[in-house]
Amino acid sequence: MPERWNRVRPCEGEPPIPDDHRDLLERPITAAFSSRLPSGAAQTQLVWCEPDSNDVLVNTTRERRRGRNLEADPRATLLVVDPESSVRRIEIRADVDLIDEGAEEQNDRLTRRYTRHDRYYGPVYPVAQRACETRVIVRLHPRRITCDAIHG
Repeated sequence: MPERWNRVRPCEGEPPIPDDHRDLLERPITAAFSSRLPSGAAQTQLVWCEPDSNDVLVNTTRERRRGRNLEADPRATLLVVDPESSVRRIEIRADVDLIDEGAEEQNDRLTRRYTRHDRYYGPVYPVAQRACETRVIVRLHPRRITCDAIHG
């Protein structure tokens, strides 16, 4: 594929999130998040995300399929497409850490970022579910970043 079609950051350490595409992570744009099912097939779901320095944070529970997938195989791909220009995108392939500490607070922060509500449990999701779930922050450490070449 010609260089002009795909701009890939090198895989040495953590490649930096390019400044010219960082806004796609800073704006409340729903992202496609892929993890691997036990069968090896990809599972892709829409998620809320936020940047944290050169990492990207998502939230899930250890009990949900996404959390169980990541426990078994801590790799994921995040794709964010600019809603104003469908050819402008950033794809981040990453190694993942699951972090318990601060997970509910981070989920509430994402809720405020993406909705008009101040917390997740109650206004967005039933409060009773809180007792059945173990919230975790999914910290994505980029290993490969691909952006469209048109807007770089």
